[in-house]
Order: sequence, then C-alpha cells, then structure tokens
Amino acid sequence: MKSKIFSAVSVFVMSLPVFADEAVVAAVPRGDTDPTALIVSAVLFFAMIAAFVAYVFRKGNSGKEVGTE
Repeated sequence: MKSKIFSAVSVFVMSLPVFADEAVVAAVPRGDTDPTALIVSAVLFFAMIAAFVAYVFRKGNSGKEVGTE
C-alpha cells in the first residue's frame, strides 16, 4: 500500500512542471545603469588583495625565525 502511495505521489510531483503556465513569465525591465560602481568595487577589491599580499610579504621578511637563537 505504501509503495502505491509513494508511486502516485512521485508521479504527481514529477508531472507538475507540465501543468505550469509558461505564459506567465516575469520579465525584468533592463535599466540604464552606470558601470562606475562596478569599476570602483573591482579596483578596491584588487587593491585590498595587493595590500594584503604586500603586508604578508613585508612581515615575513622582517621578523625573527621561530626556533633559531
């Protein structure tokens, strides 16, 4: 009995996309956007990565090594 119910439910769930109404598609209107925010964000992102690499490089060369006396 349980297998028949499971089979019926699984067939019903798999057939749901067939009943979907394809005519109702929400189209988002394209707006005119300024790419300035994207450019500024990308520049800041790469600048922060470069600053972190420079910081790690400078800290690694200026400290004492652990275990040497």
